[in-house]
Amino acid sequence: MTKQNCKTCSSEFEIRNEDLVFYEQMKSPAPLHCPDCRMMRRLAFRNERTLYRRDCDLCKTSGVSLYPEGTAFPVYCHKCWWSDAWDPRDFAMDYNPSRPFLEQFKKLQAKVPRIALLVIDSVRSDYTNNAGENKDCYLIFAAENNEDCMYGRLVQRSKFCNDCVSTYDSELCYECIDCRQCFKCMYSEQCQSSSDLLFCYNMRDSQNCILCTNGRHMSNSILNIKYDKETFEQKKREILASHESIEQAKKQFEELKSQSIVKYARQTKCHNVTGDYMFNCYDGIRLFDT
Repeated sequence: MTKQNCKTCSSEFEIRNEDLVFYEQMKSPAPLHCPDCRMMRRLAFRNERTLYRRDCDLCKTSGVSLYPEGTAFPVYCHKCWWSDAWDPRDFAMDYNPSRPFLEQFKKLQAKVPRIALLVIDSVRSDYTNNAGENKDCYLIFAAENNEDCMYGRLVQRSKFCNDCVSTYDSELCYECIDCRQCFKCMYSEQCQSSSDLLFCYNMRDSQNCILCTNGRHMSNSILNIKYDKETFEQKKREILASHESIEQAKKQFEELKSQSIVKYARQTKCHNVTGDYMFNCYDGIRLFDT
């Protein structure tokens, strides 16, 4: 293993011996930039959540696009992109082997039309991007197979979920982060197979819990203490009674999380990997949301 300083941020990073063997096989030099800077360079092209009003360069219809006005390349709306009104072969170029390939590829990119939004097979979900097979959704990104969801990212196979991030196979959730198979949960994080959670963290197979952390198979509990159903419901009504009480519960929840035991990484059914937010992964390095 060798160590090197990044040319961009000057931080020290490691190059594994296995990586050096791979670079040798590919006849590629060792990297000069750290993994984080290399990732930023690779993803600099990607615009996921910033949308612009823009006219289609073919039919002139006003719409929403991930590209602003004034780009070198034309931008077509979804209908025009998939139509027979244009032929991509009209933008073809002859390849010149005596000139650098990337230079020619850049010129081609500046000519060929691009689709306004990366959306497929969606219904009444015009304000989404990097999304597919959604119905009646608004401002969700990197999201697929959802219905009636708004303001989210990495929402998958869910219904009626608002202001959620990394939420999968869930329904009727609000302000949830990294939750799976949850129902009627609010202000909760890293919960799975649970229902009716409020300000909960890292819960599994639980229902009707408030301000609980790291719990399994719990019900009618507040601060990890079990109560009778009447007391629990009364406390729940008090928290949801006003905006002020909800904000106070949010502060209590943040303090509770800071005092809770936290797993070193969020990995489920993974082997020989490094990274975070990983499921069913094998032999990987620096993987995230995978």
